[in-house]
Amino acid sequence: MMLACLPSSPAAVQLCIDLSGAAVSGSTRDCFEDLEGDQENDVSELAFEAKSYRDYAWYDVGSFLSYRVLSTGEVEARVRFAGYGKADDEWVNVKTDIRERSIPLEPSECQRVHSSDLVLCFRDGLYQAIYHDAHVIEIERKQHDESKCTCIFKVRYVHDSFELNYIKDQSGNI
Repeated sequence: MMLACLPSSPAAVQLCIDLSGAAVSGSTRDCFEDLEGDQENDVSELAFEAKSYRDYAWYDVGSFLSYRVLSTGEVEARVRFAGYGKADDEWVNVKTDIRERSIPLEPSECQRVHSSDLVLCFRDGLYQAIYHDAHVIEIERKQHDESKCTCIFKVRYVHDSFELNYIKDQSGNI
């Protein structure tokens, strides 16, 4: 599943939106297209993110270590998050907690974000700054050029229902 984000920012939030319309894959194999002839599948450019059970935040996957099939038939993968060590490895549900890494949106693409879209938001909290899923609940569109977005996005976080208004500053940062 491809996600796209509004431009990166040193400020407290980044919004990301699902542009593919595709369902979350049941396995990483579903992410690869079958190629015919002498071509090889080069998956070295694919990057994934996984949701941690510890804080329900999304982190880049550094590597897939193993997998297992539960008695329910669900598949879990053991992942090592990028920048973390062995002690932080986790088993995550392949169907619900792993997806292709988010891709930043350009400021000129903000019209692709709509109310009720599921987005990935960077949330700068008191003790941590992490990415969580949220739903866009309101958008106030502002006229702007391609280099900076001045729109206002109101989102509700999925994991705790907290709502925030995000207002773009003059430089285009959120």
